[in-house]
Amino acid sequence: MAESKTLQEKSFKSSVSKETALNTILFIFLLGAIVHFIGENIGMFIYNTSASLPQKVFWLNELDKTPERGEFIVFYFKGSEYYPRDYRMIKQVVCLPGDMLEVDNRKRYYCNGVYIGTARDTDSKGKPVENFVWKGKIPEGNYFVMGVHPLSYDSRYWGFVEQKDIMGTAIPLF
Repeated sequence: MAESKTLQEKSFKSSVSKETALNTILFIFLLGAIVHFIGENIGMFIYNTSASLPQKVFWLNELDKTPERGEFIVFYFKGSEYYPRDYRMIKQVVCLPGDMLEVDNRKRYYCNGVYIGTARDTDSKGKPVENFVWKGKIPEGNYFVMGVHPLSYDSRYWGFVEQKDIMGTAIPLF
């Protein structure tokens, strides 16, 4: 009898997950159709493939290119040995133009005196990695961004995101 109940529970959970997936797909399709019908380029869906953020689907608001602290942005990356130039990234804004950013000798980052994170000594493959060093006001038109995952490749390693590279703010959907 216990085996039968377990099978019923698994079957129920499976049907609920399928229903949730179908509802999500339907929602995305309908929202996309509405935006297309309106005919304005107000945004698009962005899928996050990185583990640096827990959210996977975002709505990109292309009309808002001046983010506030705590908002997510989509931007074109300037390029490095890890990602090519103009690779599209999504990160969270943690320090704004005019804020005081400071990095101590232990690679700890502070924005306006508040601790925001620490850079690692090595990348995810154990290769030594340099961190971005700054002490002073963030220049106008520049943002310091981070992911939430400990191995996130973000401003701690390559510096500021320039305003001109921002596609827009990103609203996490799920």
